Parts: sequence; C-alpha cells; structure tokens
Amino acid sequence: MSRPSSLREALEAVRAERVRGAAWSARMAVEGLLAELEGGGVCGRAEEAARAIEEANPSMASLANVALVVRRACGEGGDGALREALGRLLYYMGEARRLLRLRAMEVFPRGTRAATFSYSSTVEAVLAEARRFLGRVVVFESRPGGEGLV
Repeated sequence: MSRPSSLREALEAVRAERVRGAAWSARMAVEGLLAELEGGGVCGRAEEAARAIEEANPSMASLANVALVVRRACGEGGDGALREALGRLLYYMGEARRLLRLRAMEVFPRGTRAATFSYSSTVEAVLAEARRFLGRVVVFESRPGGEGLV
C-alpha cells in the first residue's frame, strides 16, 4: 500500500494486514497521522486518535507506542509538537533498524544457528546482514497466518 491519505485508511490497512508486523504497522499509523496533520489536525481529538491506533491491533506494542507519542505530544504542544515528534519517531525507527543490522555481525559468531517464529522485517534485515556468519536459519510456521511457509 502506498502512503495512506488518512489515519482511518492507515488503521484499516493495519487491521487487515496478516503478514507484515510491528514496524510496518507503526509506520502506517505514523503516515496516517501525518496525512491527518496535512488535512487539518489531530490534537483536537488526540484521545480518540490514540485509542483508534491502539485498537487497530491491541497485541502490537509498536502501536501502543505511537498512541503514547500522540498523547504526549498533543498534551505538550499541539499539532506542531505532534508533527515534530512523528518525524523524530520515523527517524528513530530507521536508525534503530540500521543499528540492529550493523550489530548483527557482532552478535552472530560464524556458524550460528538462528530460528524465528514469526515474520518480522527487522529480523529479516538482521538475518540478511548476518547471512555470511549464519550456519543455518530455521523459520517455523506460524498459525493462523501461515507465516514461515515457503
């Protein structure tokens, strides 16, 4: 999906998603919020927006973190503060992923065996970075989504 045109559209995509995980979901929520900010604002209904983000997938901590950013930034300075906080969050998400990939070479000694139970673009990026060190990677099938099937 391309950039959502509204928070509602972003959260519908998050609710419907069955393969992509926490990083993708958080990014969609942030992009939906940024679209809302372009169209007139969020902080006038910050609690409603934060609850909607949390309810899109209650088991996903990344969405709870985005909702927390909404509550705090709106409480501290309104839409301008929210826009700034969302920009910092997007930067942090990219930087964290980059640093995890770099650290992979320190974490995985040659011949390491790795296993994962669920699809994660972050885990995939780390494993790809460390591929020359890995002896074997096992991806277990996860249900009901069938993640891990080739």
